[in-house]
Amino acid sequence: MNNNNFFTYQLDKSDLTTIVTLIFALPLSVVVAIAPVSANGTLVVLAICGGAPIAVKYVSGGDFFAPTAFLGLGYLISVFGPVLDIAAFGPDDRRLLLGNDPEYLVLPMLLIVVYVAALMTGVALWSGRERRPPVTMGRWNHERARCIGLVFVSIGTVGFLALLLTTGGIPTSLSDLSTKRRPPNEYIRWTAQFLQYGSIILFANYLTSSLSQRWTSGILFGLSFLPATFLPFYTSQRSTLLLFLIALLVIAYYLDEQVTGAKLVSVVPTGIFLSNAMLQFRKASWQGASALEVGNLLRPESLIGFFEANRGNVVAHAHILHMVPEESGYRFGSTLFTWAVFPVPRAVWPSKPINLGQQLGVLIYARGEGIVGSGTPPFIAGELYLNFGIVGVLVGGLVLGVIVGKVMGYLRPSSATNPGLVIFYSIFATQFVVGTMRGDFSPTMVNTLKWVVVMVPAVIFAAGGIQIGRVNSNYVISSTDKSD
Repeated sequence: MNNNNFFTYQLDKSDLTTIVTLIFALPLSVVVAIAPVSANGTLVVLAICGGAPIAVKYVSGGDFFAPTAFLGLGYLISVFGPVLDIAAFGPDDRRLLLGNDPEYLVLPMLLIVVYVAALMTGVALWSGRERRPPVTMGRWNHERARCIGLVFVSIGTVGFLALLLTTGGIPTSLSDLSTKRRPPNEYIRWTAQFLQYGSIILFANYLTSSLSQRWTSGILFGLSFLPATFLPFYTSQRSTLLLFLIALLVIAYYLDEQVTGAKLVSVVPTGIFLSNAMLQFRKASWQGASALEVGNLLRPESLIGFFEANRGNVVAHAHILHMVPEESGYRFGSTLFTWAVFPVPRAVWPSKPINLGQQLGVLIYARGEGIVGSGTPPFIAGELYLNFGIVGVLVGGLVLGVIVGKVMGYLRPSSATNPGLVIFYSIFATQFVVGTMRGDFSPTMVNTLKWVVVMVPAVIFAAGGIQIGRVNSNYVISSTDKSD
């Protein structure tokens, strides 16, 4: 069998265990969904059935940052955590549920299990095994990387200043620190995001620098890291902050021999603390400074608060299932391609299609179109159902699974790691793979492409070019064993 073929079909032990898990999880989900038991208990069991194939694939894979780690992260944030939250505090969510009881979510949760099954089937049957890309890069050039990293930080600084000027200026109170802000032009926010692009490159450069250059490289990264992390605080984008930090952890894991999975687990409480802090500041911006409860950040139950802002995805997914096709007709793919018109400024095309989250905000909750924070993006299975019904969920999940399995398997770093390859892996994992378990599809594509169109040429520049058709001996930068 030719292992250099991108479409090589292989099935390993982890794939087999995943398929066996699916064979048991699907019938069990159907039985639980129709059984005469409490809705809250049913929702929890369905959430477990949906997450089981991901967990089994991850545990049997043996790599801390295997592709399924990012699928699991998306499922945990968008489905499992919110369902546990709703099951425990259902009455508090009657506003989101439009007055319906938790039984309203049972059938939609079953559909999510079906989506996950289709996705994991695609991942299991078409996982890539090749560890080097068809286009190989030369040796990482630290001077070039430092240059492009500083250029990006400079561009991002200008963009951040423009963002401040167009959205109210520097926050003057804690209640104004993390507010949903939208600049008059999304290109302003994208320009500010160059802070994160530059920080990613400078971090990879720091980890692969010689001892004599580490001090300087570390200072440059530190100076870029502070504004890069403050940016999502200012715009109140929790997921943007978390995914940026996770991308840094992925890079550290594959480029630093001292970083192990056990050490990375110790970082999780910090991530949850930052996320909850942002949520508390966001509440204060809506309800006033009196709503700021800093003491809640240190309580054990703050773990559930980590999921509080994400209940809407599952609930919006449920509303779609109950509305289509009787109250709202099928969209036949129209919502899946709104990302293609993102580059066109709304000032040029005032009637440019709005994203699905904004559409549903108006349709379901009668929220004002275009108002910051009024969007209600569904879990992606809901969008697939909105477009093509159950067929869309099955086929869409399978196709996304194939893409995740092949691309992540192909980019996945091995013991011979290159900074450029690791950066590509971290970007695709955090922007696209997590997105297949979160909101609607077009924002996932927009976020992924915004990273790709900037970072791909930047990494090629830092690597001094590319070579096609053969493996360059300079490809190997370091050898590490991450089998912990």
